[in-house]
Amino acid sequence: MTIDDVIARVGAVCERLPEVERRDEAMGAVFHRKRRVVAYVIEYDDVEMVVVNADPDEVRALVAGGHPYFEPNSGANRLGIVIDADTDWDQLGELVEESFWEIAPKRLRPQP
Repeated sequence: MTIDDVIARVGAVCERLPEVERRDEAMGAVFHRKRRVVAYVIEYDDVEMVVVNADPDEVRALVAGGHPYFEPNSGANRLGIVIDADTDWDQLGELVEESFWEIAPKRLRPQP
């Protein structure tokens, strides 16, 4: 899988979320709402990764399970996922959506 493939898959999830935009960067892409990051898609040393926002308890639980999850050096509320042949794209999509709702204002939340 290439970085462009990962960007396309994460982008397809972000297209369904309100007010999310994409910004291309040297190492990949950033999906954001205003200046708040929803997801980073990064390629480093030929390894594709996605970094999202997550509840710190969820980060600890997933990282404790090991690969493909890791804790990036960017805060307790960030979760990194290594992309490989075993990536669960449905779960990754859910993590990207949850990342959006972690930073989204209440006015964007669906009304019951």
